[in-house]
Amino acid sequence: MKERHKILIVTPRSPFQGRGADEQDRLSGIEWFLDNGFEVKVITKTFPSDEKFLEDARKRLGIEIISIPYKFTKNKNLFNILKRLINPLYWDGAAFEYFDKEIQDQLKNVIRDFKPSIVWFDYTYLWPLYKICEKNSIPIITRSINFEPTHFLDEDGRTPLNYIRVIPKFISEYKALNNSDYFFSITPNEGEIYKKLGKTPVVNLPLRSLPRRIIKRDVQKHEGVKIGFMPSTYSVHHNSDALKFIAKEVLPSIPNELRKKTTIHITGNKLPDSLKESLPEEVKYEGFVPSAIDFWQRMDIALAPSLFGAGMQQKIFEPITLGVPTITSKRGLVGYPFICGQNVICAESGDAVAKAITELSDDFLKRENISKSA
Repeated sequence: MKERHKILIVTPRSPFQGRGADEQDRLSGIEWFLDNGFEVKVITKTFPSDEKFLEDARKRLGIEIISIPYKFTKNKNLFNILKRLINPLYWDGAAFEYFDKEIQDQLKNVIRDFKPSIVWFDYTYLWPLYKICEKNSIPIITRSINFEPTHFLDEDGRTPLNYIRVIPKFISEYKALNNSDYFFSITPNEGEIYKKLGKTPVVNLPLRSLPRRIIKRDVQKHEGVKIGFMPSTYSVHHNSDALKFIAKEVLPSIPNELRKKTTIHITGNKLPDSLKESLPEEVKYEGFVPSAIDFWQRMDIALAPSLFGAGMQQKIFEPITLGVPTITSKRGLVGYPFICGQNVICAESGDAVAKAITELSDDFLKRENISKSA
């Protein structure tokens, strides 16, 4: 019998809840390795609320999952603050968590006992663990969630102070890339950035949860139009700003007769009460929905403005994968070869988005063609 390849996956907060694009991508990656015959072991950081999901995953997947509690993230005492100030390598708060002795010792033990062929790290801020793999001559593969310096500046603003604060994040990206044997970017555009930072082979790996969601869609003809907007959380600035854009610039530009027949269904966690109370009556907040597929089956059009920010863009690519005619900003395509007007509708201003909604609402054949070609 042929011996199976062993892969150790080291991942940040437990992905086994499967709630957002980040968790779904990582969980799909674990499942892919299992489906393709790998022997898999997982090390993950956790909070107490994650334990139930870990137990369920251990039973369902039949793998060992080693959980290690977060320490520095929740324990911001004076000693840890001073420790970080003294050493520039500790300045990236996300990376600082992986200088934790417990996870470093656990990684050493698993490498010694499991003897993996490869160690896969989800996300660049886990680089403090790489030296352990290097000492054991084990190849390192890194999967990026986003190019963090760009994401940070887009979300928090391009101020002089933030340009200083972003330096540790740039160092993390550089160290992770150049200490990896192979590197996966999350978008083609970010792949080009990484290729300029080092000699490590960089390949783009799209969201791993999407291939399972490619389905043939029957576009329905009925009175009125249901539009979906599906971010993961409104604690991220680009999602809350996109919702404000929809409410304040898109809806008022839709012709009155069509607006009376239009509802915009939004999902996602952590919608601030102040924003919720300001939404027009046409906007229906559904909160967290357990099945994205069921949600999109109810929608006629997907709306996914991409005003700024980086990252996974599942709110754009998931409805496209499911055959839902999607309106987004051209920047949101992040280098993927979709053709505006053929696979997706590209619109930037509120007026342009409203015009696209009107055209798709009036032209059933166009809606059907975009659904099929996507």
